[in-house]
Amino acid sequence: MASEATKTKTAPEAKRQDSAKPEEKLKTDNKAAEEAEKAEEDARAVAVFNPDDWFTVHDNQPLIQHTRALLASRQYIFSEAVSQLHNRTESLRMSPDRSGSWATIEQRNGHFMGLNARQQTLNVGWDMHSDTETAGISASYTQGKVKGEGQEKHWLAAAGAYYSWQSASGWFIDTASRYMYLNQALSLDPGLNINRSHQESQMLAGSLRNGYQFRMVNDTLSISPYVGVSGGVMSGYSLKGEDAEVSLSSSTPYFATTGILAQKRGLGSALPGVTLSASLEYQYSPGKNGSTTSLSDRQSTRQYSAWSDNRYRSSVSLQGVISPDLSLIAKVDTSFGGEFKTDYSGQVGFAWQF
Repeated sequence: MASEATKTKTAPEAKRQDSAKPEEKLKTDNKAAEEAEKAEEDARAVAVFNPDDWFTVHDNQPLIQHTRALLASRQYIFSEAVSQLHNRTESLRMSPDRSGSWATIEQRNGHFMGLNARQQTLNVGWDMHSDTETAGISASYTQGKVKGEGQEKHWLAAAGAYYSWQSASGWFIDTASRYMYLNQALSLDPGLNINRSHQESQMLAGSLRNGYQFRMVNDTLSISPYVGVSGGVMSGYSLKGEDAEVSLSSSTPYFATTGILAQKRGLGSALPGVTLSASLEYQYSPGKNGSTTSLSDRQSTRQYSAWSDNRYRSSVSLQGVISPDLSLIAKVDTSFGGEFKTDYSGQVGFAWQF
């Protein structure tokens, strides 16, 4: 009888336990659904753009890189200008008697950090030679643009002077300086609410180069190894929007170079008045001395140093006599290695004597 009572008593309990299982499962499913919905809401909240933390949202890292790259266009423009400071003294090293007035036009294409750069330049100058010295003045005007994620347009006006001394034994010293005024129109990412802004930069550059010229083959062939150092000063600027601010600090970048220049005067009996030159140079420029980029929103400010501009530069040029008082100038430049690259630069012009 006792076992029957127990059996009768446990049957309802088993029934209650069976009925409780669907309820527990329903609660578990509801809880899982709530957690999934909350996770989805959190994901949507992260994806929604909040201008208060434009520079802290992880998903905006590509936009931050694009902004930094576009602001680096000034660094590229300055570096390309500094690399041209000794063009004229190089072309006169084998033929100093061809000094006088000169003018060239130049087309330059390059790229850096996913951006493409294009520039056109008019250069004019005048120089004179006396015994072991050559001195001159020059001026230039450049127009260009940088395109990619965002856009930059600019014009650059420059004026400067150059001087070269060469001993009879072969040692030479080249110096050059140039003042540059840069006007930029930048179009940044629309999320910054900085649609278009004109900014001005004052820049001053100077360069010193020292080397030795080995002359061979009756002074018609020369090999000139050299070392050099260049530096500059650039002003800073800021771009302000409703939700963010970006700025470039003033800076004092420098460049150290080492290279070799080979020149041949006279290309056989058919072209005795042509001087052919070729050069290869390594440029070292650490980013720590460049302009610091600051990206600020309402919650934070992030600062980034400039990129290093270490690369190889090479060129081929010629100066040919057309008439006793007129010469043709032509040059092609390129660079490789490093973050900033010159795809090609073509230059052509004339030099004449009065």
